[in-house]
Amino acid sequence: MTAKEYLSQLYDIRRRKAWLQERIDELTMKAGYGTGKQYSRDYSPCVGRRCPLEDCILRKTELERQYEDELLHYDELAVEIRKVIYAVPDDKFYRTILTMRYIEFMPWSMIQQKLGYANIRRVFEKHDNALLIVKLPKGAQ
Repeated sequence: MTAKEYLSQLYDIRRRKAWLQERIDELTMKAGYGTGKQYSRDYSPCVGRRCPLEDCILRKTELERQYEDELLHYDELAVEIRKVIYAVPDDKFYRTILTMRYIEFMPWSMIQQKLGYANIRRVFEKHDNALLIVKLPKGAQ
């Protein structure tokens, strides 16, 4: 695994979390359209067949569990990646560029603007040099 792939994991998990949250929200809306009627325990309109509302709630519960797992993984990985980035010296803005890109998820143009570079190629060069300095944890290689 390269340094860039390792540092990019947070962004991938963040996207996955957003996707899961969208699905959970959709299922919550769908479940909200269920019938308001209450039936006795002995009678249900879904007896003998699959109940769409029940399926929706079960799927939502499963996605919420996945979301919680992603959240835990995200937090653990964020701590690891911060340690890796903070181990990089900042004398040439290397740590700053890595933090802006991989922790704050800033686009290149914003990084260029915040650091005051006239040319975005200079940011790319510094970024490439910073990636060469990054020391990955032993389990990531």
